[in-house]
Amino acid sequence: MRLPALSIGYAVPETSFDATVHSVFQSTVNLTLGNGSLIALLASDRTDLPHGIGLKTPDEFSFEQQGVVEKAVAVCRAEILRIAGTSLIIDLRGAARWQAHLDRVFVDMSRSESRRAWQTAFDALARHPETARAIAGVALLITQGALVDAVASLALGAEPSVNALMMSTQRNDVYSATRAARELVGLGPGLTPSGDDFLVGYLAGLWVTVGNDQQRAEFVRGFAGKIRELATSANDISRAYLVDVSQAEVSGLIAGLIRAIGEETRQDAIREAALAAMNVGKTSGADGVAGLLLGLIAWQNF
Repeated sequence: MRLPALSIGYAVPETSFDATVHSVFQSTVNLTLGNGSLIALLASDRTDLPHGIGLKTPDEFSFEQQGVVEKAVAVCRAEILRIAGTSLIIDLRGAARWQAHLDRVFVDMSRSESRRAWQTAFDALARHPETARAIAGVALLITQGALVDAVASLALGAEPSVNALMMSTQRNDVYSATRAARELVGLGPGLTPSGDDFLVGYLAGLWVTVGNDQQRAEFVRGFAGKIRELATSANDISRAYLVDVSQAEVSGLIAGLIRAIGEETRQDAIREAALAAMNVGKTSGADGVAGLLLGLIAWQNF
């Protein structure tokens, strides 16, 4: 079966490479490169990823049904990727390169319009069925639905490490923020633990609220470097996402929600973007969006 690639993440090698199959799911196959980094092959119903190859696949397609097994050898030559033991031929030629470039994005959360857009996304998160299990204790943030109430509630009942992380961010204290983040890496349930998903969203929110503030910029660069170091203690799949966001790169779904909030688009479009980002895995989406929304307001004073 020949599958054309639609998008290729910035972290995927541009030249020939060899890999082995790390893990296999219905819509995703993870490959391990020789340096230990991951590449994700993504069926059509998945999103763009910095370390992913988005494929055009038939309806009801399943990698598991194609005979892909763990530890199988994958070889890419002349932009054609093949996996041993399968008939899959993955054609990378002509696919667009995907990159979020969060360090070039600015969302001005001091604007009332941006706050209203944030509130729309927050309300969507509040109604999501997995919110109650989000590592940020987002269920505890749902008071009157007002932005200021959400922030005030955080200090009262949220996960202590999250509270410490936000307080450290407000002080631009990389050391204390790293100490709080260390408590979150690997914390909670999921193939990518909830704490890891939260940190990905949180750092994404920080990247896009730096603007021209030099102190924020120095903090984010320093904290991103520490997240990259902490990622070595995460599992292989989480590590890929943490390394991505440490380099200002995230999935297309998170980038889409950031864009919707930053451009202050229609409320229905913001809700749609929030729901799309939340509907990833069992809790990963809700945790990631929770982190993003708190990262966006981490430097705000109320």
